[in-house]
Amino acid sequence: MKAFLLRLARISGCFALTRILTRSRLKILCYHGIWIGPAPHYGDCLYMAAHTFTERMAWLEKKGYRVLTLDEGLRKCRDGRLGLRDVVITIDDAWYGTWLHMVPVLQRHAFPSTLYVPTLEVISQEPH
Repeated sequence: MKAFLLRLARISGCFALTRILTRSRLKILCYHGIWIGPAPHYGDCLYMAAHTFTERMAWLEKKGYRVLTLDEGLRKCRDGRLGLRDVVITIDDAWYGTWLHMVPVLQRHAFPSTLYVPTLEVISQEPH
């Protein structure tokens, strides 16, 4: 059902209209992490499979999206210089799956990203 509704939205021009209506706004793709435990994965809304992330980054490159650093994206937004295909990537919590699966994909595409690290776990040296 979800795939059908997304396809219908694309065919009807909803995505193109949304891009136009939000052209002056910074688009931030927020990721929580890659699930590395046994299937089914926990928190379907929070985590994704490694291959899904890989496919999404390949799609961004194929479609000509320009991935900016968070600083650059905020500066372009403030100055009114955002392009229609300018995006920022952020990743929460510095999970091991991020290092294992996301970082190599981002490096392969030369995509910058902002990683939010929970400092309590860094200071305590305890896993999150």
